Amino acid sequence: MHLLTLASCVPFIPLALAVDFCPPLGAVFPLPHSLSNNSLIITAAANLTARLDALWAGGNATARLFNSTTTSLSISFFSTHEPDPLFEYHHTAEVLNTTANGTRSIAGDTVYRIGSISKVVTVLALLLHEEKFDWRDPITKYVPELSTCANNKTTDDCTAVSGVTGVMWDQVTLGALAAQLAGVPRDYSFSEISTQPLPWEALGFPTLNESSIPTCGIGESQPICTREEYLSGYKARHPVYPPFATPVYSNAAFSLLGLALEVITGRDYGTIIQNDIFVPLGMAHSSVQKPRDSKGVIPTGPSAWGFDLGYDAPAGGIYSSTTDLSAFSRAILNSTLLSPPQTRHWLKPRTHTSSLQQSVGAPWEILRSNAVTDDGRVIDFYTKNGGLGLYGSLMVLIPDYDLGLTILVAGDTSIVNSLARTVLKALIPVVERIGREQAATRYAGLYASTVPLNSSIRLVVQDGPGLKIERWISNGSDILREYGAFFQPVGAGNVDVDVRLYPTGLTDTPPTRYGAAHHSSPVQDASFRAVFQVLPSSSSNSTNSKTNNNSADDFFLQTCISWGGLDAPVYGGNALDDFVFHFDRLGNVVSLEARALRVILRKL
Repeated sequence: MHLLTLASCVPFIPLALAVDFCPPLGAVFPLPHSLSNNSLIITAAANLTARLDALWAGGNATARLFNSTTTSLSISFFSTHEPDPLFEYHHTAEVLNTTANGTRSIAGDTVYRIGSISKVVTVLALLLHEEKFDWRDPITKYVPELSTCANNKTTDDCTAVSGVTGVMWDQVTLGALAAQLAGVPRDYSFSEISTQPLPWEALGFPTLNESSIPTCGIGESQPICTREEYLSGYKARHPVYPPFATPVYSNAAFSLLGLALEVITGRDYGTIIQNDIFVPLGMAHSSVQKPRDSKGVIPTGPSAWGFDLGYDAPAGGIYSSTTDLSAFSRAILNSTLLSPPQTRHWLKPRTHTSSLQQSVGAPWEILRSNAVTDDGRVIDFYTKNGGLGLYGSLMVLIPDYDLGLTILVAGDTSIVNSLARTVLKALIPVVERIGREQAATRYAGLYASTVPLNSSIRLVVQDGPGLKIERWISNGSDILREYGAFFQPVGAGNVDVDVRLYPTGLTDTPPTRYGAAHHSSPVQDASFRAVFQVLPSSSSNSTNSKTNNNSADDFFLQTCISWGGLDAPVYGGNALDDFVFHFDRLGNVVSLEARALRVILRKL
């Protein structure tokens, strides 16, 4: 029986005729393993070390942008599945603040200020206790001083607050604050410039009343704000946007979340972070309070090493090291403290920005690129930048590879993003190559039926993402040929069908539902889904063979819609794109199951 002779009654949305690969968002190969022992990584890491050494030595024009004399840095690039970094690099400035008793030699445990990476720590602490609150709760439930209602009146009895003059605090939720969607002011006093010694009136600014100038929290020369000073001063500031209108970066949003966290848990912020995150993860060189000076790198100049941020600590006050931040990042990707569904939900955008390459999470700055790999697929980088005084920081999570990058700088903080680009461009393509080669070794080959049935699938790893089905025969029918003929777009001319299998992350251990006649007692099943993509035939002269038009008015034709075609068509309750690999106890691939065709093909 030919499968496609019965498919005409099946509703199906085929992919548009395309020339670009269109995999689902996410990993396209099973995650590579044993990276630290791979010669490609070892060579790439050595070459990268030499390149960075040359930059600091001033061997080319780029190096002149970096002040190696007064700048120290630490870099750690790691896999979540290995305890040691795949690449590690440290540089100690020639000139340090010798009077501050800081360290004289930079290593993985050297402490830096991490600035706004503290926001990630704060959100994780909230996630650990989210059964005690609702992200839709208004912040006024936990910080009542912000309420627009006076004398504990109900919202209905409140005098209306001008949407232009005052923040509608009862509409600002915890989730909005965490995702930078609250539209609230950036800071109370931290961004204040009026106290700087500049001729403001001569520059065109009006003379200010003393009551308009914050007297706390601006810098190390001012005292820490009291709770009353902080909240009353912040509440007096004007809104930026309505809640949920557009992302607006706010430090104070996380200061408020810190206050809410204390109410939710009944403990102070420093105790929560120490006991719930740092201790369980073994982050011995991380703290909310300033550690001993000898543990940290202290650059010359206004470093802010000892600056106590007070109520802004949840937004940017934490101290840490590359070793500890690597452990922290591993814990996120490995779901050490959260459940896997919590982690997957957390590592998703909450809103977009006016840049096509950047979205915003809670509190992730999500960078998107299709220029990382040769196949041009989109890869998401979940990042968080930080900066405080002369300290710059960056953490990067790459879920598609289970990789992470941490960069900490003391001195010239302008180099952080340049260093990240240098490291990622040098190492991500190598990891991609290793993953491709390991997938070819483990999965490529011929899979055939062991019962009297002319059915087989040949998998190859060629140019492009995923495991390509080079040939697919089911009960004597050529599935690829029949599929292309049946779902050929009108006017497309001759077409070929490109079918590639992609891992979903769904696994089952151990399977018990298959008999020994099908395979040799596998201990794990792994789900893959196929993307069927109609491509112009190499022999076709069709003028409609290209739809990826770069014209601005053709943006509907530039959409990768594989996500909309998954799990269809369905045959007897099983989708045609539904495949499962079965493994033996040693992790070797034993067989491939095409669920719609009710057949298990043994790997030959």
